[in-house]
Amino acid sequence: MPYGPPAHIVEGRWELSRGGIHPGSCGHWSIYPGTGWVGVVLTNNDDAPLREITGRQRQAITGASPGGG
Repeated sequence: MPYGPPAHIVEGRWELSRGGIHPGSCGHWSIYPGTGWVGVVLTNNDDAPLREITGRQRQAITGASPGGG
């Protein structure tokens, strides 16, 4: 079984991303090929609003509404 980051098309742009939560911390990274943008979220809090943060990041880079694609 191959292992790699999930790839999505968001507002016509590729997004490669990976994230996770571990007790006491969470992190997420996204790469937007061809745009010059990479997003990284790191926190020492396992109940940070990671989905909201990455949604706003996606909106800032692609113009997609948070939670949309």
